[in-house]
Amino acid sequence: MRKSSIEGVPFGIHRQTGKLMDITEVARGTSCDCICPGCKTELVAKQGDIKLWHFAHSTAIDAECNGLMAAIMAKVLDVITSKGVIAFPHLIEGCEGGAVQLSDIKENIAFCGITAPLMATINQLRIAIFPDIDRTVASRLSFDHIHPSEMIAALRIDLPDI
Repeated sequence: MRKSSIEGVPFGIHRQTGKLMDITEVARGTSCDCICPGCKTELVAKQGDIKLWHFAHSTAIDAECNGLMAAIMAKVLDVITSKGVIAFPHLIEGCEGGAVQLSDIKENIAFCGITAPLMATINQLRIAIFPDIDRTVASRLSFDHIHPSEMIAALRIDLPDI
């Protein structure tokens, strides 16, 4: 019987393609040819009959690696980028909430003192998207130099709550 609890790393980055891979999409063991989204060390695909399938680091790592949160962040960014859609509650003027189409999606853009993993446009609003692993994004942003007429916003996605 397989466990249903999360352990290990749910997604790995395929060395050859750079694509984020689910554990069900790769070969068993080190044949998966994947690295950790967090620390970039080699992963092994654990696909047994008892525990929930997952990736694990193939060797002991010297530093602390939160591969689970890094994998979740990578997957969130991948889904937003590939689908070009994000769901919002009714908070943006002119939008009814629900699925909103994004355009002009760019990665790793400087925004208010830090780097936004994604920057996109909704109508004329430029929105910086921050998947937040440790709940520190808000304290690092600085809106002091923004003029009230600028059409920009910051969206923080609290990954530990996901």
